[in-house]
Amino acid sequence: MVLASIVAREGGVLPDRVMLLRHSSSNVQDVLARGGSLEEYTFVQPTGSKYDFLHQDKAAIEVVVVIIDDAVHGVFRVLGVKQEGTTYSLVSDILRQRDRERGKPERPARRFEMVPIPSVTIGQPVRGWERRTRTPVQRSDGGFFWEIEVAVPVDGISAAELQEDLERAVSQALLSDHEVRAARLAVAASMPRRVAVTSLAFIRNPDVIAEVLTRAAGTCERCNAPAPFIRRTDGTPYLEVHHNKRLADGGADTVENAVALCPNCHRRAHYG
Repeated sequence: MVLASIVAREGGVLPDRVMLLRHSSSNVQDVLARGGSLEEYTFVQPTGSKYDFLHQDKAAIEVVVVIIDDAVHGVFRVLGVKQEGTTYSLVSDILRQRDRERGKPERPARRFEMVPIPSVTIGQPVRGWERRTRTPVQRSDGGFFWEIEVAVPVDGISAAELQEDLERAVSQALLSDHEVRAARLAVAASMPRRVAVTSLAFIRNPDVIAEVLTRAAGTCERCNAPAPFIRRTDGTPYLEVHHNKRLADGGADTVENAVALCPNCHRRAHYG
């Protein structure tokens, strides 16, 4: 499953408000060995940098996924800026000395107020970042944001949610150049992965469907074109019954709330 889609759904935010932050394993080990904390290393970020959760030129980040050793270490909600200062003034003596030893200049920075949030992704392996060691941050406008996947149990993921994930990924893929897509296709698996999904369905009234189809008399009630073909099973014109107000949105399963559409108009009603 797409990592950003899962944590966005869990956090109740849009995917463009999610940042995937991949910490260098060697940096994490060094910070911890010195007695520093991973939270401080994550919560203080240079202002205006690619790590800035409130970068003025980008969508504000509300959820940060911290990845270490190609696994999800934690998921955090960004509550806001706790303190303004510099990369030296906002950190402990441990991290300040580390930056000095590494020749890091003092820069304007923010300490963010962040809290951990539960996620089924925590502790699970991540894939899609292979051979990308110099790309520690991905946002929704990044080159491979939608390619980062996490292995999690998919119980509770519906077929509709899976379709929404695919549609978002396709939209991003269409923004890539042909050469970029060709490069990804060259290393992509040829056989799709299989997952188990759950679904909820409404038990629709067959009389409503029959009445609407009878009313339409083989003609699409949106474009007025004849049904595109005849059903092989019973010889009736093929039209699809669509609810003007979706059942999932509280619409009634009545003749008055339904219309008979050709497949094209039915797709247009959902996606147009």
